Parts: sequence; C-alpha cells; structure tokens
Amino acid sequence: MAGPEDTRAAQALLRDVYLSLARDVDEAGALTEDVRKDPSRLNDPWVSALIRWRDLFDREIAAVQAIYEGSEAGKLSPDEIRAGRQMGEKLLETLETARERTLQAA
Repeated sequence: MAGPEDTRAAQALLRDVYLSLARDVDEAGALTEDVRKDPSRLNDPWVSALIRWRDLFDREIAAVQAIYEGSEAGKLSPDEIRAGRQMGEKLLETLETARERTLQAA
C-alpha cells in the first residue's frame, strides 16, 4: 500500500509538469489575445503552432489540471497522480516536437 511519502513524491513530480504546462497554456492564451488585436501575428509559425496545440489538446490539458487540483487537495492515490503526470509529460513532449519542427522549418 502506498504511503504518504509515495503520495508526496508523486505530487512533487506532477507539480513540476503541471507548472510547465501552465506556463505554455498561459503563453498560448496571451498570444491568442495578441492575435485578436493583430491577426497578422498568425504569420509567425510558432504563434500559430502554440495556439493550435492549446486548442487541440484543451480537454487533455483540463484533465491534467483537474488531476493536479485533486492531488493538491489530497483526494488522489499515487497511481492516479502518476497517470496525470504522464499525461502532462506527453502534452509537453508534443509541444516540444512542434517547437522543434517550427524552428527547423524557419
């Protein structure tokens, strides 16, 4: 049976992933506002890719956020927390791949 130390360790790893994910989501939100004011910003491939990533994975991002919040509230098992971390890591990997492709195409 998982103990409090397992839960805290899983929470710490999830927190790191969630905070990275939140920064990217916040950046995408800010860029979306910029695009509303100046649609020509979509000519920047990274702006377009980041906004598209956020829109495509909105449900998955929300699921990671819900797991993070449940974890912080002490409502989840270490396995559930680890699953949330893995989902967040996959989202970040997808974004990093998009970033690399965008840089290579430029």
